[in-house]
Amino acid sequence: MTSIGLESTLLCPEKGVVEVEPERPISRRFVFLDGLRGIAAIWVVLFHAHAGNHLNNLAEKLPAWIVWGVFELGHLGVAIFFVLSGFVIAHSLRDAEVDGRFLGRFMLRRSIRLDPPYFASIALVVGLAWLSARIKQEPYSLPSTSVVIAHLCYVPGLLRLPLINDVYWTLCYEVQFYLVFCILLGLGQRLLPSKPRAIFIPVATISLLWGTGLLPENLLPGLFTNLWYGFLLGVFGYWVWQGRLPKLVFVIYAALIGATACWRQDAFAVVCCITACCLIPGANSNWLNWRWVQFLGAISYSLYLTHNPISGASYFILRKYLGESALSEFFMLIAVIVSCVVGAWLVWFAIERPFIRFAKRVQVDSASPAKSANIA
Repeated sequence: MTSIGLESTLLCPEKGVVEVEPERPISRRFVFLDGLRGIAAIWVVLFHAHAGNHLNNLAEKLPAWIVWGVFELGHLGVAIFFVLSGFVIAHSLRDAEVDGRFLGRFMLRRSIRLDPPYFASIALVVGLAWLSARIKQEPYSLPSTSVVIAHLCYVPGLLRLPLINDVYWTLCYEVQFYLVFCILLGLGQRLLPSKPRAIFIPVATISLLWGTGLLPENLLPGLFTNLWYGFLLGVFGYWVWQGRLPKLVFVIYAALIGATACWRQDAFAVVCCITACCLIPGANSNWLNWRWVQFLGAISYSLYLTHNPISGASYFILRKYLGESALSEFFMLIAVIVSCVVGAWLVWFAIERPFIRFAKRVQVDSASPAKSANIA
């Protein structure tokens, strides 16, 4: 799925580069957010290694709590991505005056930032799947034109079409998050110019229907509404950190979601709440400022997008030579993680990083070029 970027994230592939504001001196980067992003990405990689039945013998030798926490819960890295995306997008649009032109250029900038690595990962998935079928002498059908177009527009879930890569659903959610948040912010500025963020009060109240489990099902498959609360937790966390939202509002919102999530044993919602609560004290800190964690944060979007096809190909090759014992699966896991990281770094270096730089050239706010240069 970030993205869960995806920032995203997915997923969220946002990078936490920020402009220093005079009233609140902070470091040039959200170091803690980048570190969390890297950890979340690796957690998802470990989850898919286990979910793909590549670690069955190793899992039998490990303590159950390690298997559960390190591998089985790895999908919760997506929850971290969603909250981080909300925090960083709220920062990106902190002083923006949203109108139709701004929205269009903002989404163009998002597209330049997100699309090239995403499209490259689609080609990688299809290419490796075709190659695998040829090697195994199995039939393989390329994705249909409608499926490809739906992916290019981030709507396969909404159209109920199959995903080319299981992780892509989070990118579809992330794009919806960005678009709806930007639109709501613009509406708030038009309808409630003195307190534009007040428009999110009814929105947040509606999101509690899913955040507290009152509505267990989504309105429409592939629609963002059922996980909107995770993104909003990040947004509200940023506004509290910046002093633009009363802490009590955030506490009530997070407490309602967190308490009901514990009662329902909804680990996704619990992780969303914990992440949001950690961001408020952690945003201005040097927590997780370790070189390798920060490196993983930098390549997290590419790692999230490409780890499934790379790990699948790596396991296919390694298993032929190392067998299926617990010890061999341990070494295969290390080798696969290294392969995924190296592959992600190549995609980041050759594709993602150049387009990040190019996206920054797109002026979003015509009234303030300097300010628009800092809008991610």
